[in-house]
This record gives sequence, structure tokens and C-alpha cells, in this order.
Amino acid sequence: MKKLFTIVALALIALSVNAQDFQKNWYLQLQGGVGYTVGETGIGNLLSPAAAINLGWNFAPAWTLRFSAQGWQGKGAAFVSGVQGATNSNEVNYKFNYLQGTADIMLNLASIGNYDFYRVFNPYVFIGLGIAAGLHNEAPDRRQGMEYRWNKSKYIPMGKAGIGADFRLSDVVSLGLEYNVSGFHDKFNSKKAGNPDWQHDLLLGLKFDFGRKAPVAPMPIVEPVVYTQPEPAPAPVVEQRPAPQPQPRPAPRFMGKTDNVFFLLDQAIIRPEEQVKIDEIVKVMKENPTTTISVTGYADVETGTAPYNLKLSQQRAQNVADAIIAAGIAPSRVTVDAKGSSERPFSLQAMNRVAICIVSPAAQ
Repeated sequence: MKKLFTIVALALIALSVNAQDFQKNWYLQLQGGVGYTVGETGIGNLLSPAAAINLGWNFAPAWTLRFSAQGWQGKGAAFVSGVQGATNSNEVNYKFNYLQGTADIMLNLASIGNYDFYRVFNPYVFIGLGIAAGLHNEAPDRRQGMEYRWNKSKYIPMGKAGIGADFRLSDVVSLGLEYNVSGFHDKFNSKKAGNPDWQHDLLLGLKFDFGRKAPVAPMPIVEPVVYTQPEPAPAPVVEQRPAPQPQPRPAPRFMGKTDNVFFLLDQAIIRPEEQVKIDEIVKVMKENPTTTISVTGYADVETGTAPYNLKLSQQRAQNVADAIIAAGIAPSRVTVDAKGSSERPFSLQAMNRVAICIVSPAAQ
């Protein structure tokens, strides 16, 4: 069984490290919620606030080492007699504060062999070990069933396990929901029961990643397409007749031109390598003064909201149009449009950060 566990663990590690876009990074996680200390009374009497602050190190696409400080308040119930505050059923509810520190190893289930920086839903499981400190115990004096009551403070080894999920809000911020359960020695809640004590926590919080950046896709090289009319066939030769005088070959009629000006993620700045394409467009339009051009901007659907992407695509198209006009092309020959992320002219999302320029010949 031990060998099988080792083989499975090594296989999961091997699957999880095959990700070109993965970057090791630290993160800070702040959580708050509700805790439940298992006891012999109604759940409503044993609910209390809980909070946690975590520092994590993502050292592999699917694996994280997390250092956690968690706690706040625990509650208990004892059935004793002769104690102030007891009900007719001899039940006394009490509370105590605690703080637990653990080191957790976490596995992102969605990233096993399939790491994706832009994944929105990331479920995970974890297990950890540490120590808990109990403080300010308000349990009743030692009576029957309270032989484990401690005063002032108590330090107890513990284990912790749980499940959770992170929901990506941006490149560096995630919203997380987590359920964990901690196991302690029977002395944790002061009441002798002959079995371990358990603390359940349901936490909601935010995670902030540091040093984690979106992968940059390589810019594709797209050759410009220039359409020209095919050359006319040579005039037929008629036997026994003087050869006709050669006629001057008509210049090919301009049929149109398309160029794609690409942009970086979340930018509308024209880079030098893309300015070369705009210079070629201007040259063609000056050589064909009756042509017109339409510039349409786009944005990739995987980042940003629809309104933001529409505005970004408008800026991209307008910047290209302004560069063409600044080079000497009349504004009346230039039209601008924007599609945002509602239309995707390319299957590769990085290519949809583009302004498509179509130079059209004059209407015949």
C-alpha cells in the first residue's frame, strides 16, 4: 500500500509540472466565516466566528504549500449541577478562544496535467499538520465530565484537512470558498469524551497573487495580401498576315489590399513592427488615389468585459486610422468601426487583438 501511494503521488507530480505558462509565486489569502465545535447540544449553541490568514507558495502548476493561522472562538456544552448559569437540564454553554497554526499541502484538481492561467474555477483539496493554542477558557469548574478542563492556555497538536474552490476575478485576485475540519486531542474543548475533538469551519475570502503574470502569446506573422488582375493573354498570330504592331500592355488594375495590425494584451499602442504595415498601406493608397480604407478594431474574448473590449477595440481602430491620416491620406477616404469581442475573426485568441485594414478600389 505504501509503494502504491508513492507511485500515485509521483505520477500526480509528473502530470502537474508539464505547463509552459506556469510561474512560481507567493499569495496572501484572507478568510472569514463561521466555526462549529462538535459537542453534545444543538448546533446553534456551538456556532461561533472564525477567521484565517494564509501565506501560500505555488511551487508547481497543481501543488501549493500553505502556512495558515486560523481560529477565533470555540464553544462547548457541559451537563453539570450546582454551577451558576446552568439550566433546568443542568446544561451550561461556555466558550473559549483558540489559534491554530498549520502547514498545509494543497492540490489544485483542475490543474493536474492541464494548467490554464485563465481558468475561472479552481477546486482544490488539502491536508496539514500543526499546533493549536487554547486561550481564555470559560468552561465551568471541574465536575463530572469536565476532567480535562484547562486554565489560562493549552497547547495541543492537531491535524487539518479540507476542500475548497477559487473563482478567478482578475489576473491577481480570486474569490475563495473553503470548508475544513480540524482534529485535536480530547482536551481541546475541556470535556472528557474518550474520543478526539473536532472543529469545522466554513470560510469565504480573497486571495491576492504576487509575481503572477499572464502568459504572452507570440505574435503571428501574417503576410499582406495584394490582389492584381492577371496579365492578358498574348494576341493570336494570323498566318500570312503582317504581324500587328505590339500594343502597350495595360497596367494591372488595383484590386484591393488587406493588412492586420496586431496589438499586445490590453493595449492600443502601435508598435514599430506594426507601423511598417501602416506605411505600406499609405504607399498603396497614394499610388491609387481613388481607393478608400476601412479600419475595424477587435479584442479577444478571454479578457475584459464586453463594454471594456468594445472601447479598447475602438481605440485600436482609431489609432491606426489617425496614423494613416497623419501620413497624408484624406480623412474622407478612411472609415472606422469596432466590434469589441463580439466577433472573432481568428481562432487563436491572441490574434483577435487586432485592427483589420481593408483597402478597396474605387467603385467601377
